[in-house]
Amino acid sequence: MNTEQDAALAHAQEEVDAARRLAEAVPNDVDSQENLMAVLHSVGNRFELRDPDTALGYYRQALEISQRLADAAPNDREAQRDLNTSLSKVAYIHLNRDPSASLYHYQQALEITRHLAETAPNDRQSQEDLIISLSRVGYAYIVQDRDLALGLEHFQEALEVTRHVVETLPNDRQALRDLALGLEHTGEDLHFHNDEAALIHYRESLKMHQQLAETAPNSTQAQEDLARAFENVADVLLHLDPAAALDHYQQSVRITRRLAETTPNDRQAQVDLHCRLEEIADKLRSRHSKPALNYYLEALKVSQQLAETAPNDREAQRDVAVCLWNVGEMLQHSDPDGALSYYREALTISRQLAETAPHDRYAQRDLTIALEEIGSLLRSSDPEVALSYYQQSLTITRRLAETEPDSPAAQRDLAIALERLANMIRGDDPETAKD
Repeated sequence: MNTEQDAALAHAQEEVDAARRLAEAVPNDVDSQENLMAVLHSVGNRFELRDPDTALGYYRQALEISQRLADAAPNDREAQRDLNTSLSKVAYIHLNRDPSASLYHYQQALEITRHLAETAPNDRQSQEDLIISLSRVGYAYIVQDRDLALGLEHFQEALEVTRHVVETLPNDRQALRDLALGLEHTGEDLHFHNDEAALIHYRESLKMHQQLAETAPNSTQAQEDLARAFENVADVLLHLDPAAALDHYQQSVRITRRLAETTPNDRQAQVDLHCRLEEIADKLRSRHSKPALNYYLEALKVSQQLAETAPNDREAQRDVAVCLWNVGEMLQHSDPDGALSYYREALTISRQLAETAPHDRYAQRDLTIALEEIGSLLRSSDPEVALSYYQQSLTITRRLAETEPDSPAAQRDLAIALERLANMIRGDDPETAKD
C-alpha cells in the first residue's frame, strides 16, 4: 500500500472511530447505530476497487450492526432493507473471490427482499428490490458454474416481476426507464454465459425504450436509449441471426443519424454519430462487408467535419486518420489502389501528429504502424518503396525502445520491426512478423 492509500485508510478509520465512539456512548440509540452502519458502508464503498479486503472488513462490521438492528425490530421494513444492503455489499466483494460465499449472502438478501415484496405487493420499491436480488442470485449461480438452469430461473422470475411492475406504472417514465436499464444490465451479465437469455432481456428492454421514445419523440435521452437498445439486441443476434442483427444495427444508426441531423451545431451529437458508425462497422466488417464499408465512409465524413471545426484538437485529427485507415483496410483486396490512397492520407495525418508531438509515444507508435502497413501493401508491387517505409518505421521504433529500455512493449515492438525488415530483405512472408 502506498503513502496515498495509507493516508486514505487513516482518514477513513478516523471517520469510523468518531462514529463508533458516538454509538458506544449511547448503545441503545438506534440512530447512532444506524449512523455508524452508514459510515461503514460509505468507507467500504471508497475501497471497493483499490482495496477489496479493506472494503470487506468495513462491510462485515456494518453487517453485524444491521443484523443486530434487524433482529431487534423484525417488523421494521427499513431495518430489513438495511440488512439487505449490508448482505449485498459483502456478497459483491466475494463474487469473484469466493463465489460460494457470495451466493450465500445474496440468497440471504433475497429472503429479505422476497418477504418485503410479499408483505407489500403495491410498494414499488419493494418490488424493484426483489428484482435486483433475484438477478444477483441468478448471476451468482452462473459465475460459479454451479447451476446455469437455476440461475436462469432466478433471472426469469426477475423478468416476470419486472413485467408486473411495468403494468402498474404505465405513465411513470423515470420508473420505466430505470427498469429498462436494469434489464440492459442483466442482459450484459448474461451475454457472456447464455445468448438466448441475454436476448430475452435485451428485447424486453428494447420494448420499454420503444414505448418511452414513442411517447416522447422529442426527448433526446429517449432516442439515445432506443438507439443503444437496438444495438444491444443486434450484438446478440450477430452470431444467432446475422441478417436480423444487420436490421437492428441499421435502426440504431438511423436514430443516431437523425439526432445529429436535427442538431447540426451540437458537437456531441456529431461525435456520438461518428462513434456509433465506427463501432457498428467494426462489428459488421467480418459478416456484412458492404454495409460496414458504407458506415466507415460515413464515419470518415463526420470525423472530417469535426476535425475541420477543431483543427487544434489532436484527438479529432487522429479520428480522421483511424477512419481513413478503416476504409483502406476494407478496400485492400477489392481495390488495392484505392486502399493505398486512403492509407497515404492517413499516413500524412499520423506524420503531422507525430512531428508536432515528438515526445508523445502513442503518436509515434501510430506513425510506425502506418508506415509498416503501407510497406506491407506495397511489398509486392513496389518492394523498394516498401523497404523505405519499413526502414522509417524501424528508425522510430528503435528510438522509442532506446528511450524506454525497461518497457517490455517497446522492446517487443522493436523485435517485431527488426524481424519484419529482415523478412522483407530475405523475401519471406511479411505475415510471419506481426504485433
